[in-house]
Amino acid sequence: MSAFYGAVDEKLAIYDDVLEDPEKDLCEYVRQRCHVTPNKVEYLRPLLDFAPRKPSEDQPPLDIFTVNYDNAIETACEEMDLSYTDGFAPDWRPTEFERIYYCVRIYRIYGSICWYRTRRKRALVRIPVAPSTEVQYHTDDDTSELMLYPTFTKAEQAEPYATLLELMRRRLSNPETKTCVVIGYSFRDKYLNELLLNAMHVNPDLLLVVVDASAGVQGLPGPKRQGPRDRAFASQ
Repeated sequence: MSAFYGAVDEKLAIYDDVLEDPEKDLCEYVRQRCHVTPNKVEYLRPLLDFAPRKPSEDQPPLDIFTVNYDNAIETACEEMDLSYTDGFAPDWRPTEFERIYYCVRIYRIYGSICWYRTRRKRALVRIPVAPSTEVQYHTDDDTSELMLYPTFTKAEQAEPYATLLELMRRRLSNPETKTCVVIGYSFRDKYLNELLLNAMHVNPDLLLVVVDASAGVQGLPGPKRQGPRDRAFASQ
């Protein structure tokens, strides 16, 4: 939140007379806005058409890395009868990403509105329900959300984020990965930008395709380097 408001406690103090807990209410508003219903995911069909209907060694799952918190991709997969995993089953099991029988593998780099941490046992679990201020696990354990809201610092070293970022690095650095298509990403995340550029150095065959209405190769972030920039293309 501090990226938007600076010192949260100081900036939101002016709303104390209006809101009981301004920061909590703002976080809840973000969660509500991120909830996507089935009638709003048709735009994802062209993307998911790249996913195999019967995954195999020759036709591996479609890997989707996203910094969004919403449930749009999961909802679209269910609408199209595509099996998928986000690493939860329902607890955090990153080994699910290694199974080949999923059509789509979804890596939510900074969390999801469906991810929670139980307060008592500190377990990471997925609870696919509409956003609610109070969600209780089946063990009667209270939960807290697992979403990294925009701030100047992020908990990349905490789970499950650390593992998700490492898996992204491995996937892009793998010589078998030939293309990375970037859609709707603003390149404002310095950490992810460096990850992309480093992956293109390690994997000389990796082609970066940026799809955006105002895309321009010259706008790609980072220092001028030979190699990766020669393999970055913009498409409108």
